[in-house]
Amino acid sequence: MKSSLNRLTGKASSSFTNFKNHWNIPHEGEFLSNKQFIFYCLGGMGIEFSGTATGLVSFGANWFAGNLMGIAVKDFVTIGIIGTLVGYALIFMSPLGMLIYENHGKLAKKEKLIMHSVTLSKICIGFALYFVPSVPFESIIRGFPQIVANILFLGGILDYINWFIRYKFCAKYGRIKPFIIATAVPAAVMVSIIPYLPVQTMDYTAKLVILHGAFTFSGWFFGNYNNAGSMINFMTQNTQERQRLLSFSPILRGLLNSICGIVLPILITKTSFMGHKFGGYEDMWVYKVFPPIVALISLVGVLFFLPVKENLIEQKIDRPKVHFFRGAKQVLQNKYLWIINISGLLGGIAGMTGNLVPWWLMYSMRRQWAMGLVANFIYLGGTLGTVLTPMITKRYNKRNIYVWGRVIQTIFVFAFFGLFKLNMMWIYVIFSFLTSIFSGLVGSIGGGLNADALDYYQWKNGERCDSISGVFGWFTSPLGMMIAFAIPLVYQRAGYTSDWGVLYDTAVFNQLFTWSFYITFIGTVLSVIPYFFYDLTTDKHRKCVQEIRERTVRADTAEIEKHREAGTIHLISPELLTRYGFDPKGNPIEETAGEVLTK
Repeated sequence: MKSSLNRLTGKASSSFTNFKNHWNIPHEGEFLSNKQFIFYCLGGMGIEFSGTATGLVSFGANWFAGNLMGIAVKDFVTIGIIGTLVGYALIFMSPLGMLIYENHGKLAKKEKLIMHSVTLSKICIGFALYFVPSVPFESIIRGFPQIVANILFLGGILDYINWFIRYKFCAKYGRIKPFIIATAVPAAVMVSIIPYLPVQTMDYTAKLVILHGAFTFSGWFFGNYNNAGSMINFMTQNTQERQRLLSFSPILRGLLNSICGIVLPILITKTSFMGHKFGGYEDMWVYKVFPPIVALISLVGVLFFLPVKENLIEQKIDRPKVHFFRGAKQVLQNKYLWIINISGLLGGIAGMTGNLVPWWLMYSMRRQWAMGLVANFIYLGGTLGTVLTPMITKRYNKRNIYVWGRVIQTIFVFAFFGLFKLNMMWIYVIFSFLTSIFSGLVGSIGGGLNADALDYYQWKNGERCDSISGVFGWFTSPLGMMIAFAIPLVYQRAGYTSDWGVLYDTAVFNQLFTWSFYITFIGTVLSVIPYFFYDLTTDKHRKCVQEIRERTVRADTAEIEKHREAGTIHLISPELLTRYGFDPKGNPIEETAGEVLTK
């Protein structure tokens, strides 16, 4: 007994010592110190807590915009189609946006001229459209010219904001972090103000246009602020370390959201504010009181996020410029990116049954208070899946795990359908917990597979394609739009349009669920087929990253030597000189090549 206790104490002491020794220094072959990991998770926890506020106040077929504001489901889809068509009309601008991203805002003189000309034209045309009568276009949607005006006018302003941030901060601080910091306060302010806009009593056209404009502008800030998860791809290129981040960090990052998910449904039904008793998700005061509180708490996370760094391996000195057409051609020749995008398109509707539990609780069982508890119980299954992922990926190939996880999810759809027909709600919830385990596993691995594919592209072509890979959207967006438009038609067939009250009708409710199961089964099966052709193994990826590292060191060291000979060493930051084995004056430091490569 005593010896067992001693061994346990020894292991605990050794683990603490190991944790302490790597507080500021990463483990060999890895990119992140323990301090970076902890601060990233704490910062991400606060940042992602904003999702509670933006989840409440959002522009979609939900309680706020759909139920309280009375915006029809079909209009949300129509606006999406309009946005896609306008996007295609401006598709010639996409290369410029991608180059701004890839080249950190630095454009050639001709590219700058085109960017200014097109962006100012968008702003001017958009402004003029606000004064065009909307009545002739009401067969399409009410307020059609003004909705297009929102897309163009506000989109042009956002284009300039995006360009400014990329140019000023991204070369030094990374691709994602500057946007999180810059958009934090504006996002918090906007999500707090929107519920107070006096639009609820306006006529439908004015209400639709104003809400669309408010969410068009604020949505850009919401998206760029609540984006801590996207930073993982740039924090490490060690696939196993990245998988740990993808698996463990969401647990900590989502902790506040999980707690709020349990507490909020109780608070909005059982408490009061200034003499007003909250009436649940159908009470406007819920949206006026809770989002500002959540947004304020969320801002604390930014303070923890400040020390977090992006550690992407790429040339820091005389960084090669990315050219769009060459990059787009190379992207479209990458089979792994094709596989991921086709699977994502086909699986876009595969998770539909995940949205059915809260509807069942609210409209069939009338137990709105239990929604938070049930949602978090199911979420625990996903957490368990993400925790298990790094251990499983150590033993098995990611692709194989992903495929088998999807197959098991498909089998569960049959179980869900049977349990629904038997009206076994609580057994359904237990099965939802079980399938959530595989959802967590598949979701975590899917993010890792995409990041590995981007690293493979960098190895093969000598440059990154994080933005240029968006050219796939040119082909998948129309198909995705057709799928998105089909779902409301299915709902309409079941008897549901914009009147949420019809969901209390058992016949309509049952039809809606039945069609949802059919669609989910088809989407899940189709989404797994492309991954049978994905053969980028862990070992192959590791060799790619090692070669990228060696190339980068050779290229940057050669540039330092050129600057030494030209007498311009002062143009290179002391931090970079030290990183590659030189003192601030450019003199070599006694250090082996291997030690430089591990930095």
